[in-house]
Amino acid sequence: MQKSLNSLLEPGELEAFLNKEVPFPLLRFDSCGRLLFANVAAAPILRAWTVSVGEIIQDPWKRRIVLTGRSRRDRSYDISAGDFSFKVYVSSSPLGTGVTITGQDVTVDNTLKEISDQARSTREGTSRLAALGEMAAGVAHEINNPLAIIQGYAERLSDLCKTGTHDQGEISRIAERISDTTMRAAKIVSTLLKFARGPTSEKPEHSAIQPIVEMAATFCGHRLSRALIELEVRLPSDPIAIECFPVQISQVLVNLLNNAHDAVARLDERWIKVHTSIVGKHVEIRVSDSGRMPASVNRSRLFQPFYSTKPAGLGTGLGLSISSNIIESHGGTLSLDDSEENTTFVIRLPMPSSDSEKPTL
Repeated sequence: MQKSLNSLLEPGELEAFLNKEVPFPLLRFDSCGRLLFANVAAAPILRAWTVSVGEIIQDPWKRRIVLTGRSRRDRSYDISAGDFSFKVYVSSSPLGTGVTITGQDVTVDNTLKEISDQARSTREGTSRLAALGEMAAGVAHEINNPLAIIQGYAERLSDLCKTGTHDQGEISRIAERISDTTMRAAKIVSTLLKFARGPTSEKPEHSAIQPIVEMAATFCGHRLSRALIELEVRLPSDPIAIECFPVQISQVLVNLLNNAHDAVARLDERWIKVHTSIVGKHVEIRVSDSGRMPASVNRSRLFQPFYSTKPAGLGTGLGLSISSNIIESHGGTLSLDDSEENTTFVIRLPMPSSDSEKPTL
């Protein structure tokens, strides 16, 4: 049987060994929260807690230590200590005489996570702006239509003034139509700005899925019609609520619609369908097109970064990877439905609890 450190080291030698040789923070408290021992590696934690050997630690740590000692249930906490980050583990002594705290330095892990999160955010923003570039003609067309209508009504008002006609009814109708058309243009611009800026809140919104799908269809509609691609959007009449960042979900749909455009633009039969429904406790959005996913496509790599099914020089191979990450961050899934004859991607998003506020369209 292996001998314990107590039997190998003289009294005092054990403490010296733990103090200098143990590479991770190690602290020992009595049942009242008084610090009995702390090794050299625990120095950053001691500075953060402003406690020295022989002193009683302040709340909330005193309460946590006493509670652990009484309940004999181990606990873990994340703490920041100056430039360091630690995961600390609070454990009751097997002998029932106090509490031991050990620490794991996770500073590098947290820094790498922050860098990864920043890189992911940058990729999402780049992908969103790239999509805007592809849809520039469609957006311009959507704005130009209301402007042409307003110009036509303005010319009609000018004609009425020249002829001296003051039909109050007609003037009122023209003014109302100008106002409605202006609001339509303003809505398009507002939607465009939301899409370009990305999420403006750190918390998801309680939103209906219908306007999110319609936003994506509006952005892509003109580009699809120019390629003679028929777009069918099928939405439930009643509002379907989800907790989400609407711009991000719309970004995923825009990416799927743009991918579908590229896949079918040169086919004889050109159509794209977006069907939304409730399946169990999830909202399901199916985006299908008249093309067929080639058998040569590696399904296991389809959602990995830099894997692309497009010809060389077209696409970055990031669209599906970013889209998958966005949907997963919402607690959902993005998948390819290989059971369908035509290429079909399926978005599944969880619905909030039934007692949540019902959204309006």
